[in-house]
Amino acid sequence: MDKLEKIVSGIAHLFAILPSTPWWSFLTTLMGPVVGAVVAWWGTYYLARKTEKARQKILITGIWFKVVQMAENCRALHLFLMLVYLRQAMQCQMKRKYT
Repeated sequence: MDKLEKIVSGIAHLFAILPSTPWWSFLTTLMGPVVGAVVAWWGTYYLARKTEKARQKILITGIWFKVVQMAENCRALHLFLMLVYLRQAMQCQMKRKYT
């Protein structure tokens, strides 16, 4: 139990120090778009097997979630939109390549 307590206190100490480091704000700025891109990629793959109605419902829910989440930070919103545009461009290129 003593080892577990040391691990927990070490993690708690790390999270107490992190917000005061200079790169913490940069890291938190990037987390939203990265998570959004991963969710969008996974959702695209998963929903490829679903009906169009379910796809639209989940897409609208995901868009509203990202809009609310990204409204706090404009830099994160711009990065997220760039990732969305890049993903869309890649999909269009793949459609042209295989059709």
